[in-house]
Amino acid sequence: MSVMEMSHRGKEFLSIIQKAESDLKALLDIPAEYAVLFLQGGATSQFATISLNLCKRDDLVDILVTGSWGDKAFKEAQKFCKPSVIWSGKSEKYTKIP
Repeated sequence: MSVMEMSHRGKEFLSIIQKAESDLKALLDIPAEYAVLFLQGGATSQFATISLNLCKRDDLVDILVTGSWGDKAFKEAQKFCKPSVIWSGKSEKYTKIP
């Protein structure tokens, strides 16, 4: 059975995730009082994570939009802070950066 087929509450999976966390803490020298979070999602979910971790609701944030991913990040940031696009390459089809 692959890890993808296991219950996330099962003994087999728990031993895998605990070993992964232990190995990662040792490899990256993460202090014992910190936890490692294994989160699902791809790059798009990271746009919300960045805003949620680095900004407060009323924070003013300047964003450079250098590509379609930057545009998506700006749209997601609007949910969590007050972003302002200070430069965008959209009009030139993202062929330049400042």
